[in-house]
Amino acid sequence: NLIGQATQHWYRPDSWIYRHICRIFHCWYGRLIGYGYRPLRMLGWMFGVWLACGMFYWYAALDGVFAPSNAPVFQNPKYEACTEEKAGNWYLCEKLPEEYTGFSPLAYSLDVILPLVDLQQETDWAPLIATPKSVWYEEWLAFDLKHFTRLVVWFEILFGWVASLLLVAVVSGLTKRREE
Repeated sequence: NLIGQATQHWYRPDSWIYRHICRIFHCWYGRLIGYGYRPLRMLGWMFGVWLACGMFYWYAALDGVFAPSNAPVFQNPKYEACTEEKAGNWYLCEKLPEEYTGFSPLAYSLDVILPLVDLQQETDWAPLIATPKSVWYEEWLAFDLKHFTRLVVWFEILFGWVASLLLVAVVSGLTKRREE
């Protein structure tokens, strides 16, 4: 059988959907990892995503999107100058205690893209997201840099898991081509 070839009921809509989804995944498998013959290509993709997301997180942090996720630090009145209401920036806040982990955009991106690595960036820092709206269409109208940052984080997490699993599958030999 060819990739995406439906064996029965080729005229049904679900068969058409199955066929096209399989072809899309097969195409991306070829682009990302060279059908299992070029596993180092995936490392290049991971490096590119890590660097691009790290640069985006740096921009977002300068705009005040990232804040500590540790509630006592976030709620301490000594650090009011760092909060968004005071037009502050947690990334560049000099009043943040030195013992607290400083935000590093590249380390944060590396912590997000590598699923089993914990650099304490993802646990100590998080993007600020506004409270959800009561009506669904108002949520679309309120879409801003903070919401986009959350989407980038989700994309990088999913990409990291897919890339890691594909690399493990290729290295372990699970994706070997059958010679018939």
